[in-house]
Amino acid sequence: MKIYRKIVLAAILIVNVFLLSMAFNYSDKFGYKEIKNVKYSGINYDSRSKDPGLSSVKEYFEKTGAKFKELNLSFNMTAYSPESGNIFQTAPLDSGLRLEITPEANLNLVAKLAKGQPQSLRLVDKIKLNAMYAISLSIDVENRIAVSLNKLEGQINVKNMDYGISELLVGAGYDRTQKFDGKLSGFNIEYKLLEANRGIFPEVIKLLLIGSMLFVLYLLFKAWTGNAEEAGKEAKIESISFIILAGITIAVAFHYFLGFYLKAGYPLNTFLVFPTDN
Repeated sequence: MKIYRKIVLAAILIVNVFLLSMAFNYSDKFGYKEIKNVKYSGINYDSRSKDPGLSSVKEYFEKTGAKFKELNLSFNMTAYSPESGNIFQTAPLDSGLRLEITPEANLNLVAKLAKGQPQSLRLVDKIKLNAMYAISLSIDVENRIAVSLNKLEGQINVKNMDYGISELLVGAGYDRTQKFDGKLSGFNIEYKLLEANRGIFPEVIKLLLIGSMLFVLYLLFKAWTGNAEEAGKEAKIESISFIILAGITIAVAFHYFLGFYLKAGYPLNTFLVFPTDN
């Protein structure tokens, strides 16, 4: 019984450490509440097409303002000329993000900084003309930029970036007149507008997990020193406390993970087996 108790306690400790690491690694996500989630998919553009539906610049407006944002783009691109110009923007002039191809055939991301001036970030050197590139770009709420070009990935961190999302253009940038000379296919846009969440829920979860882990460590110590099998009120109280604390910890972690990260609402983020259970 003593060995079994040690094995169970050690297993619970490992699970506890795993949950605690998740809480610390992902709790920053819980610091923001989603205001709006917008998706545009399957957008196509070709500057040299005779079809007005393809050659025209695609335009989307956003009236909701937000200080915190997440942005994801994915598309296939073919540039026709050395000065192909601007591919995409989130806001006019220098108030947002802009993807452009420079006269040197470099793919740059132009981003507005907090102080107001734009900064040009080199993403790809020397784009080949008339060659198709599969590009994806994502920017998280902490302004960490992840870029993928033909499945080759890279990352950039711009701490003081402060871009707006108000007038999205596909096939142009800076303004509608600076059109992209090339082809874009399967252009997908998704952005989330967020606001700061001042709740203390993430910190409560961390404290619960830390308290549970310390309690399990205490029980393991007593088990190894030979005192864990003592009869009497103390051992019974410890066992009952352990069961209650472990149950609360698992329930909170389960609800937290299913509800926030997997977006599973009631009753899936509870221990109910079927939706009709109550």
